[in-house]
Amino acid sequence: WEDIDRAVGRRQLRYGANMLVLTVAFLGILVLLNWVVYGNSKRWDLTKSQKFTLSEQSRKVLAGLKEDVRVLYFQTSSQMSMPGNDAVQNMKKFEEASPRVKVEFVDPQKDPGKAREFDVTSVPTLVLVRGERREKVYSDSEQDLANALVKVTREGQKTVCFLEGEGERGSDDPSPRGLSAFKQGLERNQYKTRPFSLLQAADVPADCSALVVAGQQKDLP
Repeated sequence: WEDIDRAVGRRQLRYGANMLVLTVAFLGILVLLNWVVYGNSKRWDLTKSQKFTLSEQSRKVLAGLKEDVRVLYFQTSSQMSMPGNDAVQNMKKFEEASPRVKVEFVDPQKDPGKAREFDVTSVPTLVLVRGERREKVYSDSEQDLANALVKVTREGQKTVCFLEGEGERGSDDPSPRGLSAFKQGLERNQYKTRPFSLLQAADVPADCSALVVAGQQKDLP
């Protein structure tokens, strides 16, 4: 019985040592995998409508950033923690698309000083900062953020002129024939718009980056 007891004891010792080595190795592999994934995160958007993927236009805006843009996202902690709040995911798309975008979430109730500094009186408010320039938006939709990025980084502003006087579609006409929705879309994308008539000037104004001639009814003079 003593020989059997010694043999069983040695076997248990070897078994325990092997389990200890395997456990340490397993934990080491987990730590290594976690470190690799943390430093090289990658996401795949498998939704049919590509809900979690930025549009090509937004990616071009982000790729063109030459300076860091700080985004201060003002929202209360209670709202941020509500089910269905996608604020973090929405902002992560922009951070992952460009290292130039730096997002900071601020609870104005906990940090009222910063809210006063950036003149924030309601939530949600997003303040985009590039150097001394600031731009506010009141939603984290992709279109609003991309437009704000364009505005806060663009040097100067392009002007689209609409020719009038020969029966063209009016840029302020809200009817189905009019172009008011088109004009509003341009302005949302940070373009200036203005009407222009060849009856009042012989040449296209120098500040017109583009001239829209929308279905004139008469020959141009």
